[in-house]
Amino acid sequence: MEKIRLKLFLIMIFLLSIVQIGTTQTGWIDMSIGTRNYVAINFTDDNNGFIFASDGVILKSTNRGITWQAFPNSFPLTVKTGLSVNENLYFVISGGSASGMVNTTTNGGGNWVNGENFFTPLGSGFNWLRNLTFVNQTTGYVCGNEYGYLNGQLYVAGIIYKTTNSGSSWFLSTRRGFDYNDIRFLDESTGYAVLGGVIKTTDSGNNWSYTGQVFSQTFSLSHPFNDTLYMSSTNGNVHKSINGGVDWTTTNTSSTDSLLKIYFVNSLTGYTVGTLGTIAKTTNGGENWFLQESNTTKRLNSVYMINDSDGFIVGDSGKILKTTTGGVLTGFTNLNTEIPDKYSLSQNYPNPFNPSTVISYELPVTKHVKLVVYDVLGNEVAALVNENKPAGSYEVLFEGSNYPSGVYFYRLEVEDNILDTKRMVLLK
Repeated sequence: MEKIRLKLFLIMIFLLSIVQIGTTQTGWIDMSIGTRNYVAINFTDDNNGFIFASDGVILKSTNRGITWQAFPNSFPLTVKTGLSVNENLYFVISGGSASGMVNTTTNGGGNWVNGENFFTPLGSGFNWLRNLTFVNQTTGYVCGNEYGYLNGQLYVAGIIYKTTNSGSSWFLSTRRGFDYNDIRFLDESTGYAVLGGVIKTTDSGNNWSYTGQVFSQTFSLSHPFNDTLYMSSTNGNVHKSINGGVDWTTTNTSSTDSLLKIYFVNSLTGYTVGTLGTIAKTTNGGENWFLQESNTTKRLNSVYMINDSDGFIVGDSGKILKTTTGGVLTGFTNLNTEIPDKYSLSQNYPNPFNPSTVISYELPVTKHVKLVVYDVLGNEVAALVNENKPAGSYEVLFEGSNYPSGVYFYRLEVEDNILDTKRMVLLK
């Protein structure tokens, strides 16, 4: 008898594990293509996006990332990073493990021009470009270092080059420091370049000056928001400055991985990705970071958000992740296998909340369900659920990052009949 009970118990545990696996969800949807390593992604507008692979293949989407198509002609060299400025103008940085050079196409990848003739090291050396940025259709910058021998001595120098004609030619903007991993501009005049030290220009790259330092290697710099900057770093750390790179504070993302790319949608909401599938998000200007589920341990190399909700992450082994919810899990089934005996709508938790809260409801039978959030004026703020749902217990996450503080109401409707309405408070 005991053996029978034990067997039934094990069968129940197995069935519950199947239910749990079946209902596991993530705010990031896996859209992986092939097995190549994707190193960069960006969109030139809401619909047209570009993914650059290390083997020279470039993928393009014209429908907001729903589908991706490879260019007929791939770039012939190893690609470290890439950037599309418009439908026809792209740049890639190519090179080996200790070199890097910018290449330009003005006809959508039909042919490429190598910029090597414009980059002249001081001595008998090499260029090792790492990253690039454009402030408009014609003006851009690349950064990195040059190294070699000068007067019989080994030297290394950080370099920034500039183009004002869409990459047809490049000229030296500055040669100082040792190296730069990333470069970003606030506007046509003010820009920053970083590795551990930070340099700044306020006159379109004519002059650069040292402005601050973090004592760790940094990989990526966010777009500046006035004097606010963010840098991703080693050991799961993000550095923030609110005074133009002079002083920096460090916040850990609850990860120990190297964070290879950082992207901020606005001054408060940002994402960073890195090794071992790490995705972290902040909605309060980097004061707190929370990890998001990627369902992969592959290296994630780049993140780009079209807006607050829609975005993409690319990485090694063909990884392409997509979100339409800002990476937030918007709804999932409670693993309770019992069928409720009545309809119910629970008070959200926590309440008050910032920035997110969970709303629970129960259905005794399969019905069409609507769960809608309204502001105090009765305007619909968010439709969290609007579909047929089987009987069961449900939880839905409401993400309030993009809404102002105040009182909100959420209402449960079943087959167009209002069952219950409750009040919640967003307090930022």
